[in-house]
Amino acid sequence: YLIKRYVGDTQFVIMNKNIDETEVLKNEEIEIKDELNKKLDTENGADKITEIEEIISEDVKLKLHEDSKRLKEEGNTFFSKGEYEPAIDLYSQGIAKCPKCFSKTLSILYSNRSACYMKLDETELAINDCSSALEHDHYYTKARLRRAQIYETKDKLEEALKDYNEILSYDKSCQIAGSAAMRLPGQINERNEKLKEEMFSKLKDLGNMCLKPFGLSTDNFKVNQDPKTGGYSINFQK
Repeated sequence: YLIKRYVGDTQFVIMNKNIDETEVLKNEEIEIKDELNKKLDTENGADKITEIEEIISEDVKLKLHEDSKRLKEEGNTFFSKGEYEPAIDLYSQGIAKCPKCFSKTLSILYSNRSACYMKLDETELAINDCSSALEHDHYYTKARLRRAQIYETKDKLEEALKDYNEILSYDKSCQIAGSAAMRLPGQINERNEKLKEEMFSKLKDLGNMCLKPFGLSTDNFKVNQDPKTGGYSINFQK
């Protein structure tokens, strides 16, 4: 009546779905929980949860979910005290334990951990966690705002603008996103013009170096921009 299944080196005893009168014995289910708790760690716990979700009972999933929420609250306590590394450890444990079917909780855990990484100036890790949070909840505004703000600090203005516009697509009342969506296009144009000027300056220096042996300089060449097409033409002048 009972089927033995293995995930890695862990044995699970589960109910044969084809036999209605059989049940997983309570002590065997407790053993499954104990084995899960032993095997869940911050590096590979999430992968193991994915492997076993299809064969563990709903009660076990609920227990794991409650554990992950408890770890989240403990992490929040450390975060509020400015103790970010212990908070990261607790959020990581919560992520490892939380079954993927509880996507909202996973999204919050990733977002909270990203906040810790921001405080520690680990911006790439913070971006990665914001992205993971959004994979589990596309409309989690807090995670998307945080990622957009980090993009701004790293001068990834186009990526930031994309996130702000995405927020406005489903929440037009978000003032932070609205203000940024109005401000960033001008900043992007200003930055691009500055980069263009720097590029032309470097090209001019290179041109002068090449033309000097011939008694010429880039001043002998006039660059004109076509206002209609935005293209450039170069004319020689003595």
